[in-house]
Amino acid sequence: MKKKNYSQGMTLVEILIVIAMLVVIAVASLAILNPLGQLNKARDGERKADLSKLNKMLEEWYNDKQYYPDPSDLCYDTPVLYMNTQSCHICGRESTSPPSLSSYGNIPCDPAHPDHKYLYVVSRTTNNWYKIYSVLTNHQDQQSVQLGCAFKGCGIPDSELLSNSEVPFGYDLGISSPNIDLDRAARYQCVGGDGKCNDCGTYNMCITNHYCHDNKFYSSRMACQQDGNR
Repeated sequence: MKKKNYSQGMTLVEILIVIAMLVVIAVASLAILNPLGQLNKARDGERKADLSKLNKMLEEWYNDKQYYPDPSDLCYDTPVLYMNTQSCHICGRESTSPPSLSSYGNIPCDPAHPDHKYLYVVSRTTNNWYKIYSVLTNHQDQQSVQLGCAFKGCGIPDSELLSNSEVPFGYDLGISSPNIDLDRAARYQCVGGDGKCNDCGTYNMCITNHYCHDNKFYSSRMACQQDGNR
């Protein structure tokens, strides 16, 4: 009787299992080798959750009182005055943070506070709208791009600033009351291989501009120059 000849090679199923295991190991290795990237991603996720929480708290406040919180109801520092608006910072852990919203929940802080802070913006004359801005580690985050805030393109606009030394915008993410929109940079600056700041147009125009170098985009010329460019 002839003996059966069994193949010593791997079957297709075994090969696929090995590939899947290698992929899992590679992904786990990247997470271990890039802990800072994972931390930054987690912080950006926390910022998005915090802004959603603040939006809910402020809308509940409005439903009860028919106006949005004054800076003295929400912020821990003195408001900065602009042409028609005022801004201040939010963080419930600060000792000077007011207790006014305590019944609506704990006021969150930026996960990198005090290096980064949530910015609260309201009118100087009425409390019928609000805007809150946050930075992100990933300046090209998908949600940021969809909002029109990529590369710190949202925040206090040039038209509101009282001094030429102030940098406009500077935030990657924002929320607002239903009756008003965020303020966005209409045009961006980018840096070419020569290290110079140049107006490259809208965000979409800039990211396809061959002059622009190493994804160095800015929402204003002043921000570009403050980063060491010419």
